[in-house]
Amino acid sequence: HFEKMLYDQAQLACLYLDAYQISKEKVFEDVARDILLYVSRDLTDTDGGFYSAEDADSYPSQEDTHKREGAFCVWTWDEVYELLPDPIGEGGGKTLADIFAYHYGMKKEGNVNEEQDPHGELKHKNVLIIRKSVKQVSEEFELQENEITTYLTKAKEILYSHRQKR
Repeated sequence: HFEKMLYDQAQLACLYLDAYQISKEKVFEDVARDILLYVSRDLTDTDGGFYSAEDADSYPSQEDTHKREGAFCVWTWDEVYELLPDPIGEGGGKTLADIFAYHYGMKKEGNVNEEQDPHGELKHKNVLIIRKSVKQVSEEFELQENEITTYLTKAKEILYSHRQKR
């Protein structure tokens, strides 16, 4: 389910910040930052108040007239590769999309099991779930962790900008 509740975001941010303070593991800090960015960007009114939730149903594209569950949050393999073609590293033939897809466990055929999609709305779609750590991605692509972090940040910014057009 893709609906985002403000109270869930508040609790999750606190938990991830606690985990970071205890462990000093950067992944917890990064997740907390992402949550707080989302709340400030998408759940905060221009007058300073907060929205209680973001609806799970959205339009897959500007042309669509029928909303679908999670359409705002999922991506096809082709969309990501079209939007993130920038080469990375030195002459290795890898792209920003390769790093992004590996990090989030994307698959060409989509990463949502049929059993988890009874209405078929997520067929051939990818739900972005971190499947590989920044360290694992850096090892796979033979790049420094800070480079991977920079690439992932750039990719998320590009995809967010495109998603705003949906």
